[in-house]
Amino acid sequence: MVFVHGLLVNADLWRDVVPVVADTGLRCIAPDWPMGSHPTAVPGADLSPPGLAALIAAFLERLDLDDVSIVANDTGGAITQILMTRHPSGSAAWCSPHQTAWNGSSHRPSHPCR
Repeated sequence: MVFVHGLLVNADLWRDVVPVVADTGLRCIAPDWPMGSHPTAVPGADLSPPGLAALIAAFLERLDLDDVSIVANDTGGAITQILMTRHPSGSAAWCSPHQTAWNGSSHRPSHPCR
């Protein structure tokens, strides 16, 4: 299972999720993608959405990860959608968790979290 975070965060986003998923026996990989919070610059990299999708595809290929499930959050979900349409061979499934929660205000989400 490969985790894809969104803009301006890093793989720490998944720090509470990965151990729980790994305890079920799944291999979990949560890289820092170059989306603004990574510790090392990536000079010359194409950081456009299609470029990031290609970077993730190259990552999957380099690690020989085929038939992999991808969990994506926020902008990572949009990048993963591009990945799935342009580089579908390395991914078996993807999940983009719903991010709306009701905080008790008068505005309620149309699809409450369950």
